[in-house]
Amino acid sequence: MASVAGPRIDVEALQDRYGLAIPEPLPDTADAFEKASLLHEQDRRLLLVDKHRVMIARLLRKGFVLAQRLINPGDHRESYLAMETIAAEVNRLGADELIVSGEVWEADVVAKGDPRTVVRASEWDDRRESFLTYAIQRSGRAEGWRSVITRMDDDIQLGDVESLEEGIPPLVRPVIEAWAEWTRDQAG
Repeated sequence: MASVAGPRIDVEALQDRYGLAIPEPLPDTADAFEKASLLHEQDRRLLLVDKHRVMIARLLRKGFVLAQRLINPGDHRESYLAMETIAAEVNRLGADELIVSGEVWEADVVAKGDPRTVVRASEWDDRRESFLTYAIQRSGRAEGWRSVITRMDDDIQLGDVESLEEGIPPLVRPVIEAWAEWTRDQAG
């Protein structure tokens, strides 16, 4: 994990690379869900050119972005360890909202007892690749967006943006647990 930072943005270079007008900065008045929806659309454009998107977590308080963290896990376990670090950052900064986005492998839900329940989606023959964005608030409200990725040779295509109804992804459980501690601390 690392802070997402870099040199001053060269607008001309970005326009040359992505062939479109540079998106406006996220509006300060937008809430986490509006920001996440805009970010999903922006990242789709970048994904089509770059052919990949890194996982990024954005920590917010009352809609204002406090920090952005690049998550570059080598494997599934490192994803969860990175989210433990994000949970510590949530506590340190007092972030009450989280936007996380990145590429994932997905597979359909199978019945309890099916031997595939213990196998990661990345190992399934009928898996699908998707670009996901989730916005989660401490209150428990969560929204998500999915764009299915289809790769053909050196080309990439994205399916339509789908709204997700599945709730909070298991990956962010450490953040949810950190927020639950805030509630217990306030009650005690």
